[in-house]
Amino acid sequence: MNVFSRTKSLLIIIAILLLSNISMLVYFLNRPHVDKEEKKRPDMADFFKKTVGFTSEQLADFEKRKQLHRDSIGRYFKDLNDSKESFYRLLGQNPVDTARYHILADSIGQKQVGIEKAYFRHFQDVRKICTPGQTQVFDSLFPGELRKMIAGKRKK
Repeated sequence: MNVFSRTKSLLIIIAILLLSNISMLVYFLNRPHVDKEEKKRPDMADFFKKTVGFTSEQLADFEKRKQLHRDSIGRYFKDLNDSKESFYRLLGQNPVDTARYHILADSIGQKQVGIEKAYFRHFQDVRKICTPGQTQVFDSLFPGELRKMIAGKRKK
């Protein structure tokens, strides 16, 4: 291969790389920006206000209950994470103590049950602040919203 054809080949490769880099740059600069506000999950207070029809007093009551729930659920998640850490530390053991393995796995399951029960109690508590008409709306809409929440967690 002579020098001229070699130089020509290299120039073609450089041109292709330059064009691909420019097209990537244009793509990333022109794509729509998603604000952090848009990425946030929907606020449940807005959901209850728009779909169930909560009044400002009910929303204030909901916010109090939501804060209490967050405070208590945080402890559940900390306990769950601690149990999972203990469980996965067993990977470093050779051989694995099967009795301890089963105890720790069951402990994780029991803590997850506690979390689900806490969420259930929270939503029962929220349901109590609904008027009779709102209760019917809550009952009809909530299972669908719950499915969306569960599906959203799986996608992440």
